[in-house]
Amino acid sequence: MWFAYELTGSYEETPQNMLGNAARDRRWCQGNLQHSMLVFAKGLRGISRIHLILGIFGYLCSPLWLAFLLVYNWIRISYVRSGLSEIVVHPFTPYLNLTANQHAFLIFALCMGIILFPKLLAIAYLLINPQVREQFGGLAKAISSVIIETVFSALVAPINMLWHSWFVITNLFGMTVSWIPIRRSAIQVRFLEAVPALLPHTVIGLIWGYIIWKYDRVAFLVVFYPFSSD
Repeated sequence: MWFAYELTGSYEETPQNMLGNAARDRRWCQGNLQHSMLVFAKGLRGISRIHLILGIFGYLCSPLWLAFLLVYNWIRISYVRSGLSEIVVHPFTPYLNLTANQHAFLIFALCMGIILFPKLLAIAYLLINPQVREQFGGLAKAISSVIIETVFSALVAPINMLWHSWFVITNLFGMTVSWIPIRRSAIQVRFLEAVPALLPHTVIGLIWGYIIWKYDRVAFLVVFYPFSSD
């Protein structure tokens, strides 16, 4: 209902914690991937096919993102270990003459633009609509909410990436799940319940961070500098 807060009537509440949200995403991933059999069905309008494709790639983008990170890290580590000087990569950008690092930054900038541009549009909309702005508690509170949401989304994104990648893989291998109701009431996640669910993410993060620290400390420091600076 965050996208249509003014609507009344029945609606589905979001899960109360990350584990519940992951369980729901597991079922939604299965359903969205099943829609791939309908994309080329006869009688559907183009907008309906686009809607199905967007739902499918809502989960396929996670393994694609993971594959991109793995490939880039492998290329970067291979370059660092080779001891060779950095050269301009002409085949990929014949008109821009970008180096490999500049390629990575360009992709990063494009991704950030796609993610942040809708938020900036929302703030711009509040600037020209005082009545709507007051419904959000004023411009300062709205901007603060956007900043906080962006920070937490960035922290949660890698966790969801690993979860969604696993969901896609298990679905492709026929490991389906049943559609059972999720807990709607606010309930605290027990420590012994959270550990096994998030332990793979922690182990992968530690191993990945160690590899980057060992072979490319400059990139490691660039990533963690904002968290260590005053």
